[in-house]
Amino acid sequence: MDTKDCFYVGLVTKIFGYKGELVIFLDVDNPDKYKEMESIFLLLEGKLVPFFIDKLVLRPNSLEAIVALQDVCTAEKAKTLIGSEAFLPEHFLPHLEGEEFYFHEIEGYQAIDAVMGPLGRVVTVLDFPGNPVIQIQVGLKELLIPARNEFIQQLDRQNKKLIIRNADGLIDLYLNE
Repeated sequence: MDTKDCFYVGLVTKIFGYKGELVIFLDVDNPDKYKEMESIFLLLEGKLVPFFIDKLVLRPNSLEAIVALQDVCTAEKAKTLIGSEAFLPEHFLPHLEGEEFYFHEIEGYQAIDAVMGPLGRVVTVLDFPGNPVIQIQVGLKELLIPARNEFIQQLDRQNKKLIIRNADGLIDLYLNE
């Protein structure tokens, strides 16, 4: 298993108690969708290592989970896992419908403005805290559009197209320098 076949779920931030339980910060929109996880991969020394989950408890009103991993029974062993990134295989992603999408999902999509027409290809989504932006390659120029509902008019998964409704003048600002 390689990280390119997985998605980032979160980060082991600290130990919990003295029996080897860990606190994992879940970097996800809806932690409830992950409360039934049976296993997880931790990135250790550049390699994904699978761990079975004995117990997972979501902290109320938080993005944190208290997790007991099989064969991690002491605080000393748990401490070695602090700072590890947590991953799941892509096929574990909950299915999204409508205009909801995962950032990695739209890479390579054709970006089309509802008024101006075809723009270029989506390179990636830059996940800036509180303000992710869609990076679109338009010829030799880069266009950044906020990844917010008010700018996304339609997501066509079948044809790999992202129809956007641009804020007045935003595209002109980038392309007519």
